[in-house]
Amino acid sequence: MNILEAIKSRKSIRQFTGEHVKEEELKSILELASRAPSSVNGQQISLVYTRDKDIIEQMSVLCGGQKQVKDCDVFITIVGDFYRASSYLKNNIEFTDEIHRLREVAATDAGIMAYLINLAAMGYGYGSTIIGGIKQSPVEVAKLLNLPENTFPMLGITIGEPTKESLLGTPKPRIDFEAFAMENVYNKEVQQNAVENYEVKLDSWFKSIGVSQPLFGDVIKRFYSK
Repeated sequence: MNILEAIKSRKSIRQFTGEHVKEEELKSILELASRAPSSVNGQQISLVYTRDKDIIEQMSVLCGGQKQVKDCDVFITIVGDFYRASSYLKNNIEFTDEIHRLREVAATDAGIMAYLINLAAMGYGYGSTIIGGIKQSPVEVAKLLNLPENTFPMLGITIGEPTKESLLGTPKPRIDFEAFAMENVYNKEVQQNAVENYEVKLDSWFKSIGVSQPLFGDVIKRFYSK
């Protein structure tokens, strides 16, 4: 698939056929993921991937009981990995205790990595979804995957063979373009209407695919209110 077309048609896939991801294609996806840019080229992201159905089922529970996790063929945990650097430095210099800074770096790099894996999986015809729910139970995820000190589970990503039904329909709409991309200076005036307009578009889109979801404005209120 052409990379521009992949970006334009990208959508989260939550239904899988149960067919296996080919081993050589999975390896290629993981190798492509290693090409992701990282802060100071520190390469402070590692991947823990599994096909083990018992581990995947446990991960689905830790991610909030997500069926899309349980049903995927491969689950990848994107790990902010400072253990590698700390083990290298331990005989030479005291490792930083600024955990907040490390998490910020890991969050940035993990987001880049997740999107690259998403597109690479699409290139081979697979579906995937980026799973933020992995952060609901970081201690339990770390224990399940035997993560050492100075590592943080940041995101998960599912990979599997998509069902035909999951590929139907248009990608989820986005916020008005003029509120997203602003030339020269930030345009405050367009922002409130942009949310209201988007709420209408998104609600219509959900109804078109037979999915009942709360209104976008209600989600924003719940997520950002004190």
